[in-house]
Amino acid sequence: MLNEDITGQVNKDRNVLTGDSPLASNNLGILAADALLKKVASLG
Repeated sequence: MLNEDITGQVNKDRNVLTGDSPLASNNLGILAADALLKKVASLG
């Protein structure tokens, strides 16, 4: 499989975070930090 549409897009599917390429690394880090903060806040 070859990803021909490299845009830096990130996705969240339940607990799985993915990025489409190395271009997504910054956005993936932001998404991961946001998801982690929300999870910690929900634990009380």
